[in-house]
Amino acid sequence: MTTIPTIFLSSVISAAVSFSAFAETQLNPIVTASRVAQSTDQTLAAVTVISREDIEHSQSQSVADLLRERVPGMDFLTTGGTGHQTSAFLRGTSSDQLLFIIDGNIVGSATTGAAAIELIPLAQIEHIEIIRGPRSSLYGSDAIGGVVQVFTKTGGDQYNASVTVGSHNTHALNLGSNISGERTQLNISASHYMTDGFDVTDDGELDDDGFTNNALNLNIKHRIGETSNIHAGVLHSDAETEFDNASMDNVSDTIQQSYSLGFDTSLSDSWSTSIDAGQSKDRLETVRYYEDFFTPGTFVYDASLFETKRDQARWQNEVALGATGQLAFGVDYINDKIESSTNFAEHERDNTGTYALVQDKFDKHQLQLSGRVDDNEAFGTHRTGNIAWSYDVNAEEQIILSHGTAFIAPTFNDLYYVDPFFTGNPNLDPETSRSTELGFTGKHGWGQWETRAYHTVIKNLIINVSTDPLDWMAPWTTINANRAEINGMEFEVSGKTAGWNNTINLSLVDAKDAETGNTLQGRARHTLKMNIAKNFNHYHIAANLLAQSARFANASNTVELAGYAVLNLMIERAIDKNWALKARVDNVLDKEYSTSTNFYGDLSNNTPVSLFVTLSYKN
Repeated sequence: MTTIPTIFLSSVISAAVSFSAFAETQLNPIVTASRVAQSTDQTLAAVTVISREDIEHSQSQSVADLLRERVPGMDFLTTGGTGHQTSAFLRGTSSDQLLFIIDGNIVGSATTGAAAIELIPLAQIEHIEIIRGPRSSLYGSDAIGGVVQVFTKTGGDQYNASVTVGSHNTHALNLGSNISGERTQLNISASHYMTDGFDVTDDGELDDDGFTNNALNLNIKHRIGETSNIHAGVLHSDAETEFDNASMDNVSDTIQQSYSLGFDTSLSDSWSTSIDAGQSKDRLETVRYYEDFFTPGTFVYDASLFETKRDQARWQNEVALGATGQLAFGVDYINDKIESSTNFAEHERDNTGTYALVQDKFDKHQLQLSGRVDDNEAFGTHRTGNIAWSYDVNAEEQIILSHGTAFIAPTFNDLYYVDPFFTGNPNLDPETSRSTELGFTGKHGWGQWETRAYHTVIKNLIINVSTDPLDWMAPWTTINANRAEINGMEFEVSGKTAGWNNTINLSLVDAKDAETGNTLQGRARHTLKMNIAKNFNHYHIAANLLAQSARFANASNTVELAGYAVLNLMIERAIDKNWALKARVDNVLDKEYSTSTNFYGDLSNNTPVSLFVTLSYKN
């Protein structure tokens, strides 16, 4: 797309001029990128934090939309509008190479290896932390590209409610209450979201493909004595998604669920410990009515079920080492169980991981070391590690250098799936990676900036191959074969000028199959994201721009999907201290674009120009 480089260049020049007058901003929020609470500059990692205030001002309709518009290096392949299947790519890695955590619980399907990010109810989220770069040395499998941690609501306003109506017959209702006592805090919230949607695929099946999601979130925390706490939480989401697949009727019913229970206490002034247990569930039931590929004119009714339950437990200790040092160590356990209408050779496996992190600051130098050993029932023992070093050039600027290894355990589909057309391979090894990153960051009175360059090599990539290339009807299986190399750079600058909050980031990603030299499927090489916002009188106005270059829809790089730019506008008016009226227009210029195709090569449509209006109440 010829306009993309022009947009990149003009935006960067504009940013360089306008950011010279930025005012003071909040620069160091507290995050848990290293499994302990630290300010962002202590983590020595690339971290993005999205607060509840950010979520409300964005008026986004989904978690995927929110992250797509804000996070450097993060990209998405979508098969339609809100609630439709979405794949998240971080720094060129695939959706199964990205770890998703909700309230401490690892979530997602053990059969596909990916989390259903499109089904996480945005209305129930307090804040999100996105860590870019390998984190297996602390979190274990899947964290090659990074980690997305979702924290559901635990506090806030005593009462809150909102009603949204919009295009495609969209309706949403959110209700919440926070009750706080001297030692106990209770938060309960519920949400309903429904849309008729639009026709998500250009496949001749001319119908709207809707989405409905009902969700409930409950969190309670109680203080015991002066140094101990006990907490429990439940997140339950029940959704229905209509989709196109060269069929007449297609519906997926899904349940996303997370239970958590935990206790934390201080053993001394310098030592704290916590014990947590939980379970996550990913359940997908799909019904299709379609014309049989081999016998045209014959129609088939098909129903399938895939369910993952993950029982989890964690024990962690944090020890202060003098005035600046920190030690963290612990053990976690996870047991995956699957239930399916499809035959699997195995239905259960477990993993136990032990990890440790030590960090200290010496004058202008800061050093962080972490390591982990995982013992997996399917493939045995695997070790990962990470080392990060930083140097304070001055009081405002910092150099960061890091190197880390990571891995992904093969999925149940890869290992154990069995049907006439595909047979899993129980002898697969994990996919492994090594990544090196160099970063420069600055925090000034006018705002902050950072630039990062990284190089990642992924080995033992799991691919599908025919068991007999000479027989097109022969079943397929999985093997460890390919290698991928990813080189990338990220630039981000943010601050405030003349009352406007501004953030701009540019991501350059070169993700290649090292065997063929082809660009990895679905990756855009260039991505620009701009967000601006301003408060004046009783109004808050904002806009965001997402511009991406072309990408390939297939591994052989024969089908290219054009680049595009999408502009969204938001406005809200405070009626009084409790009530507010908001509006958001998505895809203002009504740009037609696609980021994926289906099995038959049909383009997947994305959201056309759409209007959403919200009335909200807080007390």
